[in-house]
Amino acid sequence: VLALARALDARDAYTARHSENVSRYAVSIAVELGWSTDRLELLRVAGLLHDVGKIGVRDSTLRKSARLSPAEWDEMQQHPVLGARMIAGVAPEEIVPWVVSHHERYDGSGYPHNLRGEAIPDGARVLAVADTFDAMTSSRSYRPAMSPLRAIGLIVEEAGVQFDGDVVRAFIRALKSNAIDVRQVELSARTAPAQEQHGSVEGELAEHVAVDPEFRRAEEVVDPNAADAGDDDLAFPTAA
Repeated sequence: VLALARALDARDAYTARHSENVSRYAVSIAVELGWSTDRLELLRVAGLLHDVGKIGVRDSTLRKSARLSPAEWDEMQQHPVLGARMIAGVAPEEIVPWVVSHHERYDGSGYPHNLRGEAIPDGARVLAVADTFDAMTSSRSYRPAMSPLRAIGLIVEEAGVQFDGDVVRAFIRALKSNAIDVRQVELSARTAPAQEQHGSVEGELAEHVAVDPEFRRAEEVVDPNAADAGDDDLAFPTAA
């Protein structure tokens, strides 16, 4: 398992940071859901390995700075299946379905198997929220980071659609308890390596930011023509 994680680190330094963040956020959410210590450790490992299948995705697709073509999108959608195959037999058996299903959507429109609701393994439902939050609040080659509070608002809007509502509520509790520190999330985006900096994350960036191309139906999550609803309505600590 560690060898796979290190191979992922070597492939893409951003993905390494992303996987570490997803692992940490997912565990914080699962604590709020009352998971046992043993299952929390399994989830920690799953978070580190959830994107390991990207090792099998071409660099030209993985690092493309423009919209993916249909063929490239099809290739990207294979990474959960590739990842599950890679870890099967070497990682704990329970995490394999979590890895293969972390891009499923609660409404059944996700990939790779169009699972719906509680048919999606619980670990995958937790990883989906953690994965999306880190993707939206991190700078990448093709766009700057989104305001953490705006990202939280979008996740809340997608409760019961893209995400399990119970998991979203646990995510909110983790934010309110400071287990997931909004200020640290924004600070990390500000201090990312120079090649990842594409402007400050201060202010409301949602009108100018495209959600990561890994996430299906991005245009339904962020409408660049929509007026910002404002983060002040959300009862979360403000980022300094």
